[in-house]
Amino acid sequence: MIMKSSGSQNLLRVLLSFFLILLVSGQSAMAIKHSFIAIDEGLKNLLYVNENDSTKNWIVSVSDVYPSRDMQLIGNNRILIGNSLGYTEYNITTGAIVRQVTAYDSVSSVRRLPNGHTILFGVDLAGSKGVVMIVLDSNNVQIKKTVFPGTYVRLARQTSTGTFILCCNDTIKEADTNGTFIWKKYVKDTSYPTNKHMWKAERLDNGHIFFSGGYGAFLAEMDTAGNFIRTIGAAPQPAGVSPFFYAMWQWLSNGDIVVANWENHGAGHDTAGKVHELIEFDQQGTIVWTWDKPTLVSSLQGVLILDSLNTNLLYDDRNGTMSPLNSPSSIRSSSSFNTQIPPAERWRIKIQPSSFTNGYLQSVDLLGRSFGPSLLTRNNDQVQSAGIYLFKSGAENKK
Repeated sequence: MIMKSSGSQNLLRVLLSFFLILLVSGQSAMAIKHSFIAIDEGLKNLLYVNENDSTKNWIVSVSDVYPSRDMQLIGNNRILIGNSLGYTEYNITTGAIVRQVTAYDSVSSVRRLPNGHTILFGVDLAGSKGVVMIVLDSNNVQIKKTVFPGTYVRLARQTSTGTFILCCNDTIKEADTNGTFIWKKYVKDTSYPTNKHMWKAERLDNGHIFFSGGYGAFLAEMDTAGNFIRTIGAAPQPAGVSPFFYAMWQWLSNGDIVVANWENHGAGHDTAGKVHELIEFDQQGTIVWTWDKPTLVSSLQGVLILDSLNTNLLYDDRNGTMSPLNSPSSIRSSSSFNTQIPPAERWRIKIQPSSFTNGYLQSVDLLGRSFGPSLLTRNNDQVQSAGIYLFKSGAENKK
């Protein structure tokens, strides 16, 4: 009886495992579907698309504030869209305008901060010549204006230290809030010589920069010396993809990247079977999802995937994937940097829990500035993240 009972239990386990495999296989074979907001620059429209429930879709004209280039999920079920005159907030459910600022000209990027302030970037804003940053308080009163040298800027993305990474045509720059470019890198790669009008760049945890190459039609990771570590999505691609200009992109929580493949100004660019407006790549650069709708759009320039995001919270992507910003403390002041670390204590190591006893971990950004330190122990799981680190005191295997 005991053996029969044990045999029955084993049979149940086998059957259960079999059905679980079928279930997982069925799920993995299911087509990817997204809900997203997109900017159709070609037709001057803003649209919401829900691939699981098309009854929720909407489309509104943005021709009166053309061009619209930037977007951010800001909570209270609202999407913030940066446009040529300032910004507009839309209700995500209906597409209705909730709030609008139209006092500026030539705005190219907009960011909402946890304290309710709004930051605008553009060229020749508010009577000043150059790349201009405007800070508005929660009542849209201008409280700061900062002018940088230059004649071109597209999207701005804030770093975890409060600085901004800017795409300025063929150069990526880091700006402080006081009028200084504290780092810049001219982007040139012989494989992609046409990387003009780069669109969006972010700093990764390892200090590298990830960006979209504009007319180069590629996504790339670049190290601190300006060397290309990897590229994703560049031509050639399968028929129907037609890479032309990679604009706004977004890391998804599963590591995939979705990018808007802008095709040019005006109508008639989304031709059935010839263009994919949105493309999702996995980490190996394989296309796993695309979207186009010739009867609805012409040339998408911006995209924000909403799938797993809470529309009642404020989000940004300063840490890679979209994450909620709960308080102003999510931005570290640059004054917390410590650049006076004795050379004798500087080691670049690969951190593994088994490679050290107790010690201090010092994280380093792209400029070689460090912040911390943090006391770590041998069993501290937080040391698993990638990056550049300085480790001192108690290190066993310095590399």
